[in-house]
Amino acid sequence: MGLKTLFRKSGFTLVELLVSVFIMVLILAVVWSIYILGWTWWYEVSPRIDAQRIARLAMERIVEGVPDATTGFDMIGSNRYNKRNGISGTYYFAPNLPSAYVNTEGTTVSNAIEYGLYQDYSTHPPAVARNVRSFYLGTDAETGLKAVYYKDSSDVSHILKGTLGITNLEFSYYVDKDVSPNVTYRDIIVVSVVADKAVSVAGHTPYNVDVHYGYDDAVS
Repeated sequence: MGLKTLFRKSGFTLVELLVSVFIMVLILAVVWSIYILGWTWWYEVSPRIDAQRIARLAMERIVEGVPDATTGFDMIGSNRYNKRNGISGTYYFAPNLPSAYVNTEGTTVSNAIEYGLYQDYSTHPPAVARNVRSFYLGTDAETGLKAVYYKDSSDVSHILKGTLGITNLEFSYYVDKDVSPNVTYRDIIVVSVVADKAVSVAGHTPYNVDVHYGYDDAVS
């Protein structure tokens, strides 16, 4: 009886090889897409969100303010609530824009605003009313970055937390340009805030993200 030799073939067919290559390419494509999305978020989207947050916070603090023990209070039932110190609470007399200048758009603006709240008015009648509070653009001594500052009724300045990175702050009176001659309303304040975020990554060109916020507020 003769000997029989059995040969067992092993390996991949062409179809199996193509399927494996396809799956490998698909996995690499998904991984690369996730990497690109993460990089885009960190390099482009995240700085813009951060700049928007700074600008929005500065605008909210200027317009609405925060509860302040020196601004008077409201009583709701037996509870006492301090009023806010934003410019929207300006009472009776129009804000003043010190050190005004003309910007590149031809509008008279200021980097500061002086105003009085109801508590200030009740202490100082109209005949001798004075603006005792202010918001202004200043420079932080520790970081060298610009920020928004609030000067209270005791003439003490406080940096507004979270506003480091503000590059420009402008206040102006609202001007109605739809009529001739133009009419300026000193009881409506236009606030403009610009926040800047510098982005620098090794191997890539540094760039800055600028975010502009604007607001019109009737203050009388």
